[in-house]
Formats: sequence, C-alpha cells, structure tokens
Amino acid sequence: MTTRLQLRGIVRRRLGDTNVDPLWDDAVLNDAIAAGMRRYSARVPRQATASVPVGGGDRVVAVPPDINPLRVVRVFDDGGTLWPRWEGPLEQTPVPNGPSSDATWRVWGQELVLAQPAPRTGGWRLEHLTHRTVPEDDGTALDLQAGDEDLLIAQTLAI
Repeated sequence: MTTRLQLRGIVRRRLGDTNVDPLWDDAVLNDAIAAGMRRYSARVPRQATASVPVGGGDRVVAVPPDINPLRVVRVFDDGGTLWPRWEGPLEQTPVPNGPSSDATWRVWGQELVLAQPAPRTGGWRLEHLTHRTVPEDDGTALDLQAGDEDLLIAQTLAI
C-alpha cells in the first residue's frame, strides 16, 4: 500500500517541484493530502461494524458517539436477523406493537428507534459507513481502496 511519503513524492513529480529547494514544503503538501483524503472519504467511505448492547424489550438503541446514526446501513439483532430500515414516510411509521408493525428501525437523534421491542438481551451488530483515517505520519499505509491512489492524487493536486 502507498504511504504519505510515497504519495507526496508522486505529487511533487506531477507538480514539477523536484528541485533541491522545492517550492511546496512538506507541511503544505501534507495538508493538501489530508484535505484530499477527507474529500475522497466523503465519496468512498470505509465500511465498518460495531456491536451495541440491547436489552430485551428495548425500543431505543443508543448509537455510540463515534458513529453517525444517519450512516448506519444495516442492523442485525443478536440472533443474526436483519432488521431493515424503515423506508416509508415518517408520518406512516408502523405503530409499535400494532398489527402492521414490522421489525424495522429509524434514526432519531443519536438513537435507533425500533418499531418492535427487542426480543431479548444481546449484542446487536451495526454496519455503518465512516470516514477514512487521515495520515498522521509518513510511514503508515494510506486508508484507501486498492487502486484508488490516482483519485487521491487528483484531489491533492486540485487542492
């Protein structure tokens, strides 16, 4: 995988800034790489999972503060059953425990609101999208999808 040092070298070559006394110092290029990484991350987020405790009968699942609940994609209960996101209009949300209620969820604030109570206590799995890590040193591999180095280079050059 590509490191920040390698990417900075590629960016310098593309800028034609390979002199002994370069026009762009490392700090400026590092800032541009970090900004490019944030832009890349917005378009190509990293997929992640988290386990959250849910009590039997709970109707609200607290999402950890480091997870954006709006970026939760799928929810599985402790038995591995998929609870799909409620996709209908908010005013037609299923009535809890009503005849048309499904095992669905919706986001409200920093929580997931379940249309039905959780069947039992256990750890639920949240699959979510998150930002990629911005490089903090020259030696660590960049948090990129394989083959996406050119996208980050283009973002960095644009910045």
